[in-house]
Amino acid sequence: MSHEAETLLDDIREKTLEINSQIIETLLMSTDALTALVDEVAGGASFDEGRLNDCINKISSYLSPEAPPNAPPALKTRKVPFMKVLIVDDEFVSRKKAQTILSQYGECDIAINGTEALEAF
Repeated sequence: MSHEAETLLDDIREKTLEINSQIIETLLMSTDALTALVDEVAGGASFDEGRLNDCINKISSYLSPEAPPNAPPALKTRKVPFMKVLIVDDEFVSRKKAQTILSQYGECDIAINGTEALEAF
């Protein structure tokens, strides 16, 4: 999630994305989520995975927003239509990070373990 937030800040700095109150709110929410995650790792508090997922999804929505229907094809999506990726990892954060990174190259499916991975095929 921190890399996605950093990319969002880079886009703002490079003026490829105009900052607004929703983006500011999302960035503040991401710092709160990262703080909570660090606290969990340190053993000080429990962490809501749904909150992290919401944060990642909100940040990702700003990084690859839907283009208007009349936009040139290159602007509509960064995905390579023929590429399909299956991510298999038992760690939630690792799965979400991999999905966020790889989804720009194609369709991503997630499996928590080998059994789910085999069922996905």
